Amino acid sequence: MKKIIKFSTTILLFVSTICEILNAQNIEQSFKTPPSSARPYTFWMWVDGNVSKEGITKDFEAMK
Repeated sequence: MKKIIKFSTTILLFVSTICEILNAQNIEQSFKTPPSSARPYTFWMWVDGNVSKEGITKDFEAMK
C-alpha cells in the first residue's frame, strides 16, 4: 500500500511539474505577443461636441 502511495505521489508531482513548465512557456509567449483582448485601449470623449476634422487628425497624430 505504501508503495502505491509513493508511486502515485511521484507521478502526481511529475505531471504537475510538466504542467507548470508548459504554463510558464505559454505565459512567456503571451507577454511577447499579447492577444487583442489584453491590449490597452483609450476612451476618447468630446466635451460638448467640441470636435473638428482637423482636431481629430491632430489627436490621432499625437497618440501615434
